[in-house]
Amino acid sequence: MVEPPKPPPVVEPPKPAHACDGPRGVAAKLEVRPSKKLLRPGEKFNLRGVLSDEAGCPVEGKIDYTADKGAPLTVDGRGLVDTKAEAAPGEYAIVVSSGGRETKMIVQIVAADRYEALLAEEGLDAEGERKEGASVALPPPVGGGGEAKSDDPGKRRKMLFLAIVGSLAIPLGVLAFVLLKRKSRAEAAAAALEARHAERLSATKQRNDHRKNAYEAELRAHEDSLRNREEVAARKRTEREAADARREAEAAARARQKLACPVCRREYEAPMAHCPEDGTKLAAATADEGPSGLVCPICTRGFAVGVKVCPTHGEELVAATLVGGSGGEALKGKICPVCGDKFDGTHKFCGKDGAALVLLN
Repeated sequence: MVEPPKPPPVVEPPKPAHACDGPRGVAAKLEVRPSKKLLRPGEKFNLRGVLSDEAGCPVEGKIDYTADKGAPLTVDGRGLVDTKAEAAPGEYAIVVSSGGRETKMIVQIVAADRYEALLAEEGLDAEGERKEGASVALPPPVGGGGEAKSDDPGKRRKMLFLAIVGSLAIPLGVLAFVLLKRKSRAEAAAAALEARHAERLSATKQRNDHRKNAYEAELRAHEDSLRNREEVAARKRTEREAADARREAEAAARARQKLACPVCRREYEAPMAHCPEDGTKLAAATADEGPSGLVCPICTRGFAVGVKVCPTHGEELVAATLVGGSGGEALKGKICPVCGDKFDGTHKFCGKDGAALVLLN
């Protein structure tokens, strides 16, 4: 039996050699990406620095990261950039260096409400980055020729200009912040002063109103007191005048009224109050004729109707016409032992108080 021929072996085409598969050269270029980063205060991002040889293959080497002095951000040895939450808006440079040469990238910090608008204005991608890197050529090893040059001197000048502008913007921003703070404090102090002034005016007005009301109340009370006093005085004066007029009228009436002794019917005028003949209290004169009482034949004192015997001498009373006076006594004066008034000898009793008169020595 004849065996079929075997198929020819499959020969794989050789893989193309990669330029970086072989040995690497010395570092000839330092590149950092991104060349610009837009951040909000408090955000972080990783800065990527790469060393490469003449063929563009990455090589190992030490890369240093340094933030500008006074920039509100930090960067560690691995390229982690951390902005402060209170960072003021502005552009700040981060220096990336290796082998004595350096390049810069720009970190632009913006307020959150301006972030989206600046993405479009600056021509950045959705992550806020400019993908093109910033690079610089490194010096050749000792013994080599040539001079290291920057790959992009125009960009370097632009970065330097932006760094200068950013360094100038920082003190200006601080100055504006200080001025704004001072203005706010001045406005707050002015408002507080105005409030205190208004409060003092209000307190002064309240005190003045209180004093005015108290004074008006005291004045009204004083006027009411004077008015009441005048009314009381006027009322008392009116009452006193009425009483005086009443007494005067009564006195005038009494003066006009005739008085008579109810015993002997002799008539007298005021101020006589008792009959000087029999000592009887006088009364208003009436039309009745004749005596209405009796007298004692010894003391000649008169008594009202109904009395028959003198209570002092026990003698039976008789009519006043039956009792006569002695001529000798009429020649001598008499005196009232009660009031001390003197009378002539014809009177037997005091006309004021009715006491029996006595002879003067």
